Amino acid sequence: MRTKFFNIVFAFFLIIASFDITFSQEKIFSLPGAQSPSSIILTSDDYFIFCGFNTYTTKGKQDGWIVKLKTDFKETSFNRNYTSNSRCILNYIIETKEGKYIAVGLDSANGGWILKIDTNGNTISSKYFDRSGSELKYIYETKQGNFIATGIKYNQNGNRGWILKLNSTFDTLLIDTSYDDAYSFIYARELNDSGDSIVAIGDVYSTDGSSRNIGIKKIDKHGTIIFQKAYRDLLGQYANSAIFTSDSNYVITGRTEGDSLISSGKNFVLFLKINKSYNLIWRKYNGQQPIETDNAYPQGYSQGNCIIETSDKNYLIAGNLKINFDGHHGYYSDGCLIKIDTSGKILKQINWLGPGSLHDLANSVVENNCSYVIASLINENMYWNDGDTWIFSVGKDSLDQVKLSLISPNGGEKWKAGDTVLIKWNLWKTISIECLKIEFSLNAGKEWKIIKDSIPSNITDFKWVVPDTCSDSCILRISDCLIDCFIDFSDSLFKIYTTNEYIIVTSSKLIEHIEIIPCPSYNFITIKIAGELNISKNLDIYSVNGDLFYTINTEWLRLNEKNIEYLQSSSIQIDNLPIGMYYIIIRSDTNKYFKAFIKVD
Repeated sequence: MRTKFFNIVFAFFLIIASFDITFSQEKIFSLPGAQSPSSIILTSDDYFIFCGFNTYTTKGKQDGWIVKLKTDFKETSFNRNYTSNSRCILNYIIETKEGKYIAVGLDSANGGWILKIDTNGNTISSKYFDRSGSELKYIYETKQGNFIATGIKYNQNGNRGWILKLNSTFDTLLIDTSYDDAYSFIYARELNDSGDSIVAIGDVYSTDGSSRNIGIKKIDKHGTIIFQKAYRDLLGQYANSAIFTSDSNYVITGRTEGDSLISSGKNFVLFLKINKSYNLIWRKYNGQQPIETDNAYPQGYSQGNCIIETSDKNYLIAGNLKINFDGHHGYYSDGCLIKIDTSGKILKQINWLGPGSLHDLANSVVENNCSYVIASLINENMYWNDGDTWIFSVGKDSLDQVKLSLISPNGGEKWKAGDTVLIKWNLWKTISIECLKIEFSLNAGKEWKIIKDSIPSNITDFKWVVPDTCSDSCILRISDCLIDCFIDFSDSLFKIYTTNEYIIVTSSKLIEHIEIIPCPSYNFITIKIAGELNISKNLDIYSVNGDLFYTINTEWLRLNEKNIEYLQSSSIQIDNLPIGMYYIIIRSDTNKYFKAFIKVD
């Protein structure tokens, strides 16, 4: 069995191997200063688009930044900065019902920022709200085509959670309200088609104002509070991302404040689930006992930065883990993915360190057919004004606990054309795989032919009639039949031979074994003969129809120990032969021997 790697083999392969993570594609964006992603989504035209900020240290400025990248990571549709004369950040991006893109963030001189662009990155509109330097964290399109944006309204007397509702062109404010008992809102949705009420999730202040906790507010169309609730605990809590799930609940991720139970300043990744009546279903903390007592550079936090619901109805959190845990890689923090089920149980956790970096912040994640794609900030030092954006994919087999293993043929087998053989495999899975597909190649994976295009996933073997051909470069692969997400190959090549594969030579009481390699052949062939055989006549190459293509004079051959090698000549190039099967006739004074081979492109 050999796990599929799509495009790129990374320089940090040892990390991949030791944690059994399939990193398959990547794109690094690197310029002087910092390029940090905040939010990534999959678009309707099969691209990834992400937003963030781009800092030019030589210019002393920071721009909003949006990149649209083809899902194969090979083509960038656009890579643009959206600038003013102040510090700009884009925190969250969506695709609208009309197929345009809207990103929200801040412009430090102009306040909360809503930017609308077309599919080519051209600005359609750029609007600012509350010029006190406030910041928007999230935007949501309603069924009526209006928009709800949430964030922080900065105030010298304390920050306030902020909710905006705007029309489709952002020129009419339907709601503009903030609440002094809330610090920030990171999520909102409209509760009904009529737009009568909105629920917002974020951080609210504790009663004495000394800490923050997760909180919910439900407001009417005028911004008046209908219902509110805080989910307090011994540890202060901060919300970074929230979703409304397919089973009509809310799941939130973020972090806790420092935990004095283990060590001052240490904190946990937080996730909690709330039902549609706003009752707490569960609250979970993910963290480990620190193994380092002297952390000279306590950069950042262990936290969940983004949460999504996956296609198998579980939840996936992208975040980062501070260095104080067993198994870390980074000098400051590792990027991580944590997959949990609907009860909050951790199904799988993986952590990594990006190429050439000392710490990694996984800021956002999106699901694609075969993988999860992460937008991550990586850098080589402890300073946040430096770093690169790393967009990469993690194979679903790394998180979904799927293992597809081809058992036979797995390399080294010799199968005779026309025989019936048993192809065998194992499939262990916790997600749904409808069917499997088996393919084989005669040329070590250059070209593939389907053996069976649909086999029920509960079947673990298949009887195959070996095709009438010959090759010593055969390989099989087995995959899920729909999207080729899970694939395994034979570990090494196996051989298919025909009735002409073994030629028995009876001269001088010595049995001779003749072999042609490579088979299939591209531009030259080597004839191997075990034993001694005096070639006194020409070698002829015939098609299966009996047409003579070449006559090779034995002067073009050299005897080298027990190998007779055909020397290439411009007059008898094998690569000029049409694709097909051929026979070489080898003549001596007393015998004639036949040997088949295949010519391929």
